[in-house]
Amino acid sequence: MKYNNVLKIPAVILLVLMIAGFVLSCSNGKEKVAEKDVLAVVDNDKLYLQDVIKIIPDFENPEDSIAFVNEYVENWVAEKLLYAEAKSVLTDTSLIVKKVNEYRQELYLHYYRERVVYAGIKTEVTQEEIEAYYNKHLTDYVLATSYVKAHYMTMDAKVTTYSDEWEKMRNSGPDDKKFLKDYCIGTGRKVYFIEEWTDIRNFLDIINYSGEFSESELGSRDVLDYINGDLRYLVKIDDYRMKGDYLPIEMATPDITQIIINKRKEEMLIKAKKDLMAKAINSGTVIINK
Repeated sequence: MKYNNVLKIPAVILLVLMIAGFVLSCSNGKEKVAEKDVLAVVDNDKLYLQDVIKIIPDFENPEDSIAFVNEYVENWVAEKLLYAEAKSVLTDTSLIVKKVNEYRQELYLHYYRERVVYAGIKTEVTQEEIEAYYNKHLTDYVLATSYVKAHYMTMDAKVTTYSDEWEKMRNSGPDDKKFLKDYCIGTGRKVYFIEEWTDIRNFLDIINYSGEFSESELGSRDVLDYINGDLRYLVKIDDYRMKGDYLPIEMATPDITQIIINKRKEEMLIKAKKDLMAKAINSGTVIINK
């Protein structure tokens, strides 16, 4: 879902009117909200307009934005009231205290790791590192389906003499994009390029291939030539990987990059723990009886 940070002018006007009515209705005349950007107040907690605007979906009309804000504000108020009621009825049991402390500890540990331990971590991963990891873990990157790169041309199916187009496609490659586009200008022909690795099922959908297709044909046919509706398709396979082959390294690169960075973080965290442990033992803060 797409979000925007600023509402369109008409929506803002209507929203402000709605906000005024909502806040007044919630106050029941007992409390006045002095700050114009406050949507609601529950005890000392305030919900601000700018906080809600940030999460409003990019609706087509202002009414939907208003409905969204109405619901959000009501839910916010209801949750605050439920929490206040729960605190008035329930006591802090040992389980609640334990859970709160555990959560607080996790928060501190999370932010300490991210802001202190990992602060100086090297996030650049070289191609050599990626290739080394890829080659060492090849069995993790076996394809469950075939992948393809290709380009294709469409033309009027009524044209029966198309040997020139066929030859152009057979002898072309992904680097001939400008040449093929120029070749198609003003002719009714169009050319398309599938430059990212695409799995075979999606590939066949993209090229509107409706007949039977054997994956073994990927390496045996120069040009796929067929008609679908009013168009003839001439498809040139530029590159392919069959089911059971290894995943192309460029497809594995984002995953490998993150694995390497995570490994660095793990090593850095282990070192930080060892250093703290050694320091605490040496100072007498920690005693471990073995």
